[in-house]
Parts: sequence; C-alpha cells; structure tokens
Amino acid sequence: MGDGGATSTVQLGALTYGGTYGDTVIGFGQPASGGLDGTVHLLRPDGSGGTTDTVVTGAPSGDGFAPTGTAGDATSAMVQYRDDSTDTWHQLVVDLATGPGHRSPSATP
Repeated sequence: MGDGGATSTVQLGALTYGGTYGDTVIGFGQPASGGLDGTVHLLRPDGSGGTTDTVVTGAPSGDGFAPTGTAGDATSAMVQYRDDSTDTWHQLVVDLATGPGHRSPSATP
C-alpha cells in the first residue's frame, strides 16, 4: 500500500483479515468465544507508523460477518453478513473513505 510503490503497514491486532482495497484493509472483529461479533473495521496507515481504525456503521447489531465475502475497489467494498433472526445473507456496501455501510436490498442463499 502507499503512493509511488512505497509500502505501508497496518496492524490487525485481534481482527481477521478481510481484504485490501486501495489504502484500506478490512478487518473483522472476533469475540473471545469465537465466531464473528458483527463489527467491520477499516484500517489505514496513519503516516507515522501507526494504524487508524474506523468501525463501519449500518449493519444490524449482533449479525455475523463473513470474512471471505468481500469485494471492492479503492472507494467502496461489499461485505456479506448473516441476519441471525432470519438466517439469511445480505450485503453491506461500505464507503471506505468515511465508514458508513448501506444494506443491499437483496439476500443471497
């Protein structure tokens, strides 16, 4: 990541890697009990060796995200999540610059 071929590093910590889009790394939160906790993080280098962490908003609380279900480009990404109440899958389109997610109207099996 970085301009002109320069390399930058972000720290995932306890997050699960979900993909890199432009200068943003997607990380998924995991509770100590295992599984996924319904949080998506946008991680970027802060320019001084550290990492900025923006938590994505817009998904229902408590739903589980799929770390392998990401796609995107330098401006937006799609992550999949499961609605625990209906056991259906949905997509959340995330604005990588600011962090809000917008639910896709369709579910996938």
